[in-house]
Amino acid sequence: TIPPEERAAIDRGLKDVEEGRTTPHEEVRKIYAKWL
Repeated sequence: TIPPEERAAIDRGLKDVEEGRTTPHEEVRKIYAKWL
């Protein structure tokens, strides 16, 4: 089973996705391209 702390972190992440508080993968790749 997942510990309560991990479950809470997952729930927060899912809420961020639902509310549009994420950055698309392609944008992140552009930002960090010099390190990849």
